[in-house]
Amino acid sequence: MFMRRAKLLLLLVSIGLLSGCWDVREMPQLAIVSSMGIDKSPAGNQYRVSFQVINPSEISAGITEGTGGRTTPITVYAGSGDTLFEAIRESSDLMPRQLFFSHTRIIVIGEQLAREGIEDIFDMFERFSETRLTSRVLIARGSSAEAVLSTLTPIERIPSNSINGKLKFTSKLLSENMEIQIDDVIRALSSTATEPVLNGVRLVGDINQGNKKRNVESTIPIVRSRISGIAMFKSGKLVRWLDGTDARGVVRIQNKMKSSVDMLPCMAEKNAIAIELLRANTKVKAAFHNGKPSFHISVKQEGSLNEVKCSINLQKPEEITKLESQWSELVKQEIKGAFSAAQKEKSDIFGLGETFNRQHPSQWKKINKEWSSLFAESEVNVTVDSFIRHSGMRIKPSFPEQ
Repeated sequence: MFMRRAKLLLLLVSIGLLSGCWDVREMPQLAIVSSMGIDKSPAGNQYRVSFQVINPSEISAGITEGTGGRTTPITVYAGSGDTLFEAIRESSDLMPRQLFFSHTRIIVIGEQLAREGIEDIFDMFERFSETRLTSRVLIARGSSAEAVLSTLTPIERIPSNSINGKLKFTSKLLSENMEIQIDDVIRALSSTATEPVLNGVRLVGDINQGNKKRNVESTIPIVRSRISGIAMFKSGKLVRWLDGTDARGVVRIQNKMKSSVDMLPCMAEKNAIAIELLRANTKVKAAFHNGKPSFHISVKQEGSLNEVKCSINLQKPEEITKLESQWSELVKQEIKGAFSAAQKEKSDIFGLGETFNRQHPSQWKKINKEWSSLFAESEVNVTVDSFIRHSGMRIKPSFPEQ
């Protein structure tokens, strides 16, 4: 009988321990950080870390009343420190609540800091349990990260949601950038063969007016944020920006092309034909000849004619074949342009070293320590196979043939 009572008592005590909530944090005690900005501190070699914190009362007021209240939907706090974690704790004397990072969707790094190096930044994100490795990472192009976080945006009341939406749709519709997460950057920084690339975000307009509420009270905002270019890195430092066709070339080589609009000439007009990319697939084969690596990049793509501003007769098969050839040449030049830009910086942003390692592992062991120099001297051959699937609702030319 005594043993049964002892076991029952032990069981009751154990249940009490299992149901304990010693580290519980209630929502009213938390400040939800929607995005984080990391800059170099003006004071010296410290980090200045800014936090875009959601104002819950303002967001709830906007939902129930249809319009916002008297305050802004977000507040930006900042702190400085020798490490990111110190900067986070340093800002606690400004905060009425504890910072909570599990909903952080966007990480913005100032361009000045990016040019000095980002290798030390990402250690905290791997160790800190609250941060999400799926958060998007961008470079504040031509401004501080804090300025980007402080800019109020229309339509999406929380600025981080606005940037995230722009990033999603520009990568889907223009393919001049890619959705790059913290985990992608960490893998590239730890690789011996691949250098990271990051998207840029630029503020357009009077930057000093972006944090004022009147920026969202006009039909034309004073300041707007836009996704702008791809940042190329070498040894963890930003060395060059790629825009337009060069940026698309990077996306094509990495086989992350979703959709785009390519413009072709027609007669005397330079950009008279618009082709929408429907699907594309890129394959890379590596080889090693005469002490140099070489790559064969093959692209297969399908598209649709969405606009024609000249008198071309699409009923003629030879005209379609001609357009397919022009389109193939355009894509080939985009890829070669991006490849040449990367070679000038000796920065393998495409992961071609990883490709070489997979296809020729024994040879890779001999050359991996010299990969940057070998990549800069490597040869590339590009073949593009294009197919125009349809020409929309019209076949005959809209303009009379000349």
